[in-house]
Amino acid sequence: MKRITLGIYMWILIMACMPGDSFAQYFTGRKNQEKNDTAQFHQRSLLNPSGTNNYHAPGVAPAVSLQPDIDGLCVGDTVRVPIRVSGDTIGGMDLYLDILPGVLTPCPPEFDSVFTGFDAVYHYNAPFRTIIQIINTNFSSYNFSGEKIIELLFIYNGGSTPIHLRRAPDADSLCLVFDSIGSPITPVTYSDNTINGSSITPIITGPASVCQNSTGNVYTTQSGMTNYTWDISGGTITAGSGTDAVTVKWTTTGIQSIRVNFQPPGEGQSCKTAFDVTVTPAPTAVITAGGPTTFCQGGSVVLTASGGISYLWSTAATTAAITVTITGIYTVTVTDAGGCSDTASQAVVAWNNTIQLTSAPGTDNQSLCFTSPPEPLANITYATTGATGATFSGLPAWANASWVDSVITIWGTPTGSGVYNYTVTLTGGCGVVEAYGTINVEPLPQGSLSANGPFCESGAGELTWTASAGTGPFTIHYNDGTANRTANNVSSGVPFPVAVTPVTSTTTYTLLQVDDLFCTRIDYFTTGSVTITINALPTALITPDGPTTFCEGGTVTLTASGGISYLWSTTETTEAITVSVSGTYTVTVTDSNGCSDTASIDITVVPTMGEIITNFQTVFCQDAPDYQFVATAANASSITYMMWPPAAGVIDPITGWMNWDPAFHDMAKITVTAQGCGGPAETIIDLTVNPQPSTSTIYHN
Repeated sequence: MKRITLGIYMWILIMACMPGDSFAQYFTGRKNQEKNDTAQFHQRSLLNPSGTNNYHAPGVAPAVSLQPDIDGLCVGDTVRVPIRVSGDTIGGMDLYLDILPGVLTPCPPEFDSVFTGFDAVYHYNAPFRTIIQIINTNFSSYNFSGEKIIELLFIYNGGSTPIHLRRAPDADSLCLVFDSIGSPITPVTYSDNTINGSSITPIITGPASVCQNSTGNVYTTQSGMTNYTWDISGGTITAGSGTDAVTVKWTTTGIQSIRVNFQPPGEGQSCKTAFDVTVTPAPTAVITAGGPTTFCQGGSVVLTASGGISYLWSTAATTAAITVTITGIYTVTVTDAGGCSDTASQAVVAWNNTIQLTSAPGTDNQSLCFTSPPEPLANITYATTGATGATFSGLPAWANASWVDSVITIWGTPTGSGVYNYTVTLTGGCGVVEAYGTINVEPLPQGSLSANGPFCESGAGELTWTASAGTGPFTIHYNDGTANRTANNVSSGVPFPVAVTPVTSTTTYTLLQVDDLFCTRIDYFTTGSVTITINALPTALITPDGPTTFCEGGTVTLTASGGISYLWSTTETTEAITVSVSGTYTVTVTDSNGCSDTASIDITVVPTMGEIITNFQTVFCQDAPDYQFVATAANASSITYMMWPPAAGVIDPITGWMNWDPAFHDMAKITVTAQGCGGPAETIIDLTVNPQPSTSTIYHN
């Protein structure tokens, strides 16, 4: 029995089997090596099944290739990898596939119909490879001049792998393509493709039943991935494209779908998961008016909604019909039995006569000055609707008013000042409609200027405008003898500061112009000139009757001068005070004009000095190191030191540091003198400087 073996080998490359080479490096090396091979038929001697040698003449070179790359797989998917074979008559074929371990699990392959008589498929593991071996009992050779397909089947386990179709890397005679008489030949084509996928299957969550044209439908999938791709049928994505959550508006009724895939970290693109959504048709909301939707105020119309089983109006009513009496747009949301909604709106106008000011804004509340000659009133005009006429009240006798062709006009020239509040009332049409306005004919401002004071040399001058006519606030224009000045926002009877302050000399101020809220006057003021008087400041002086620094128990008398009244910081009001406590004493001196000045003096009371306290060493050895004598006395201004006899060494009289004479050893005295109130004080301390012991030589027999 002749057996033609078609073996498909998945070469599992293990790092330990190729020290120093990665799997990718192995693929690259093999691929480059094999692409440099020259495709040809080999006329080789091979013992055929009958034991004789057979030779095969050259023919059409066979070609073997893989399908394109496969992307977007999910774990558990069946992967179909077609191997396309074409060429001359081939008696058998053994192919190798390099595939990363663990990504794919092989299944029995499927064959083109040309392959018949394959009665067994079995799998076994050889070292470093998985072999699928097909046993042929048909004893046939195959002509591949037309393309034939061997479709390999795998179960996808997750991850990505290249698939490299190649010759065997060893001398195994099964790793070849054989001609019809069993001679091995080399395939012309070697190819690669890639299986990409992920170990994670997308999961979509979101509403599975929605209403047509509904918005805000959010669908989510796993987060933390990249390259999110969403597909929608029957709707549009309104937000979130390219992310793990999208918002969808469904526009087409029926069973629609949403699909997504993504790329997990370190893996290929996942498969695309579909999620079915049932889109229910939306109802059609209709509002029917039970009468005219435009009517006079006080009337009404019934609006009735249809198209659903429940209703919610913009008025918050939940009945199918509502009665409306005021102007507005009324909206109803209609909901059907499936929970889907639609909205409809109806405008209603409940109207009265209308009146609208058409002259410049503010002309219906205008003010004008009663000048000579008087200025005319700016025309006041209104446009009206619905009315057939108008009546007027409150207008001054000099004003004219008319209603012609739905336009009202008020005009005239004042004959005197006054405030006139008028009313325009429309007649005919719907309802009672009125318009109101004010005409204010203002007199020119009038009044007097006065000065505050007198002021002292360091004070600030102020003027006061007291109005007898006019409407404030006022703007006062005046001259101060050096320049024209302006004071703004002045209230009648309220002082305002002059432009140049402080005022340092007597100054006369003359009115030039006064502006009120509406009008201006430039002459004939009641009082138009005023003077601010400036008095010189007194000079405060404090004279002590003795030293301002003295010992505790002493006093000093302080005498103030320069005014007619005095106020001390001690609250005393006499000209002279006697003090015995340290501090700063201040007096305010006021003269006959009410002007004041202040003076101050510092008094220092020195406390009585305490006794001298010493706490230092009194016994020293000859040639002792430098030593500091330190004495204290409370409140002492200074302490000095003196050493006796001078032969003892040198002492710093201020710091008390003693530098002993190395040769001195005897009795000494230190005198400590303290200066201060109740002093000076002095104390003498006896000191002993012992000689150094003598050294002796001891002889020993």
